[in-house]
Amino acid sequence: MKKVVVLLLAMICAGVIWGQDENTEKRKIAVYLTASENVNSEVKRLINNQIITALTRTNRYILIERNDIFVQQIDKERVTQLSGRVSDNQITKLGEGYGAVAVCIVDVGSLRGELSVDMRIVSVEKEIIIHSGFADGRFSENADIRKIVNKATTDMLGGSGSATSGSSSNKRNGEIYNPDGIELVYVEGTGSGIMATKGFYIGKYEITQAQWRAIMGANPSRFKGDNLPVENVSWDDCQAFISKLNAITGKNYYLPTESEWEYAARGGNKSQNYEYSGSNSLFAVAWYSELNGTHAVGTKQPNELGIYDMTGNVWEWCEDWYDASQQFRVYRGGSWNDGIPNCRLSHRWRSAPEGYYENVGFRVALP
Repeated sequence: MKKVVVLLLAMICAGVIWGQDENTEKRKIAVYLTASENVNSEVKRLINNQIITALTRTNRYILIERNDIFVQQIDKERVTQLSGRVSDNQITKLGEGYGAVAVCIVDVGSLRGELSVDMRIVSVEKEIIIHSGFADGRFSENADIRKIVNKATTDMLGGSGSATSGSSSNKRNGEIYNPDGIELVYVEGTGSGIMATKGFYIGKYEITQAQWRAIMGANPSRFKGDNLPVENVSWDDCQAFISKLNAITGKNYYLPTESEWEYAARGGNKSQNYEYSGSNSLFAVAWYSELNGTHAVGTKQPNELGIYDMTGNVWEWCEDWYDASQQFRVYRGGSWNDGIPNCRLSHRWRSAPEGYYENVGFRVALP
């Protein structure tokens, strides 16, 4: 009996029990939670505490000290960004400065009694998503919230992601690239079929009003807000924006072709053949049939590749002509004031290149 007690004490002192081994420094994690404006502070605190508890109970991770300061630093960084957002890569870089080897990034949304929790653990060293999870559902009390968060954390800690850093020569679906304040997602190409295309990057979000104003110096949108998608812009206006953006960055941004747009919206070669971009539930992924205008980008569930708002919010201009007459340019995806039929991924619509509307915007692509 004495030998057993001595052995246990030795193990505790050595840090073996509770995961406190010599690799402790290699397992420090930071948690960053962001939520839509209608999620109150009590709900955010409940979710944050539950996630921290779930992470530490696994013995895989140890929460870094001064995590609140880490969160405050990210919030300060958001103010300096054109889009008002901080990319996963920027968050992991800040995490590295605080000694974290991974960051758990949590996006919380709430609408009409529905709560969604989208989580991912990103490696600081490799800048890749190593675990991800998602859950949503109706809630009316804390027990419902705990159930949703538990489902998301279980999904995350049992699965793995596929995103890689922009520096990798073997680019894969979901890879994040953000050289110019416009976050892009890599889409692997396909060599066959009607949507055959080479690999390309496409905007993770629709171009926001803050991004437009930073390049063009003015904001034509009817519904004002830095994180709202820019609208009231014609196809010609988009080309002027892209021309100036390329002159500033030295890159070759462009409007995605219609084939590229649809391929990315359907999830590329990760497609689950959903009716809308990311789900068969239009409510889960899109702002539609609204009366009050656009919504902040990235506040609904993303599609299979981590791309947001390819259904709903605003229609999105594509590079192509609508047909052989070459009178109209294509836009796709449906918008905030469209019903279900116009939001289906198969639906196409058109306008003259000089036309502009309060429900039409765009996102950019990069070779």
